[in-house]
Amino acid sequence: MHTEDSQKRIRIENAYEVKARHQATIDALPDHIAVIDQSGVIIAVNKYWREFADKNGMKWEDYGIGRNYLNVCDKLCSERGLDKDAQKVAQGIREILAKQKDVFFLEYPCHSPEEKRWFMMRASPLENAKRSNVLIAHIDITKRKLAEEELKESESRYRVLIENLNDALFVVDQGGLIRDVNREACRRYGYSLEHFKTLKVEDLDIDSEHAELYKELLKRGSLQLETTHICRDGNKIPTDVSIRLVKYEGENCALALARDISSKKEAERLKEDIERITRHDLKTPLNGIIGLPQVLLMDDNLTEEQREYLGYIQDSGYRMLRMIDMTLSLYKMEQGTYECDPERVDILSIIQRVEKEICSEFKDSRLSLQVVAEQEVNSTSSFYVWGEEMLCYSILSNLIRNAFEASSKDSDISVTLSSGKENQYISIHNYGVVPEHISPVFGEKYVTSGKKKGTGLGVYSARLMTEAMDGSFTWRSSSQKGTFVTVSLPKPI
Repeated sequence: MHTEDSQKRIRIENAYEVKARHQATIDALPDHIAVIDQSGVIIAVNKYWREFADKNGMKWEDYGIGRNYLNVCDKLCSERGLDKDAQKVAQGIREILAKQKDVFFLEYPCHSPEEKRWFMMRASPLENAKRSNVLIAHIDITKRKLAEEELKESESRYRVLIENLNDALFVVDQGGLIRDVNREACRRYGYSLEHFKTLKVEDLDIDSEHAELYKELLKRGSLQLETTHICRDGNKIPTDVSIRLVKYEGENCALALARDISSKKEAERLKEDIERITRHDLKTPLNGIIGLPQVLLMDDNLTEEQREYLGYIQDSGYRMLRMIDMTLSLYKMEQGTYECDPERVDILSIIQRVEKEICSEFKDSRLSLQVVAEQEVNSTSSFYVWGEEMLCYSILSNLIRNAFEASSKDSDISVTLSSGKENQYISIHNYGVVPEHISPVFGEKYVTSGKKKGTGLGVYSARLMTEAMDGSFTWRSSSQKGTFVTVSLPKPI
């Protein structure tokens, strides 16, 4: 009898020990844990379940141990008409108990008055040799849900922004297939979003080769180009496209912003028409100015001085005629479509012509022009560059005139000529100083200071013309040394 009691006590102690180990195990789990038996009765809960119950006013006796979990779910279904989550949980657990399912998941909200909360309920079998129980874990997924909500809100904000753009937006994959577009793209091109996703870039843009563009995009990270897009109805739209490399759904894709520049192109055509008409209207009276000296020079009674003055008038008229023609060239330079037709040009002879024209205008200021070269300059000297004579004349005329206008009385303006390995250098110096507020934008269009009739086009056009002849334009200015503007042009071939 004593032996039997001892064995019974040992079995009880062992059972308590096993129960304690099981409790310690589920207490170590970081989620809210309950274990139910085959009938659905809660037989154990962990410390996080108990802590959550205490914090949230759970009224179940002994934290629900002994209560039927499945009955609670069924009661929620009947009390709330049809609680879909409770119904899914009860059905999922019963399928696990019937060995029809290995695991069941359900995400659900569980908000408190103070905060938003979400949990994921996970049920899985917990088997031992005698019976099959189910372990139910309620896992806090609030951080993930809040991050997802924030991401959705952010995506929604960006989507609203994108959908209200005046420009069409495209996402294009490496193969040229259009993956996504905004509302403006659908409106402009006449395709639905679903139809767009069946198209390739080549269906819209016949001017650009996508494969080559994509290679260039991978190298540079971004691209800017002008092209022509074709709408569904066949209408052609001149388009400015900005492209960047982005990640889209885990892939490298091109994000393209397409701007309709029809109005810009129409304005450019209108500007060209106006300039063409203006050039025509200016040439008509100028032909008379050029022609009159020719008639007067036929008179044998003219003195040499009179013939010289008439020659100046005639030469100036021809230069004016060429400058009128050059306005179209400047427009082409701005558009990057100008084609230079270079030849050997003697810079010294141009400087001498410019000096005659300018010095007479500034004789009262007692300004002088000095030409400095590596070799002594005389009437037979030359300094050749590879460019266009009219462009070189216009550059030097503008820059030397600016130097005279910026100089104080009795000072010198110098033009220094020097040779490099591949280029010829023309540096124009005066003792005037470029104002500080002009320095950051010196040489840009319409930038001028201190001249009542200044247009801000002289230095700008000189820079454009220099670059059109594959040259470079640099400058520096200080109160101690004055201003140096240097034009570099290729040596003659």
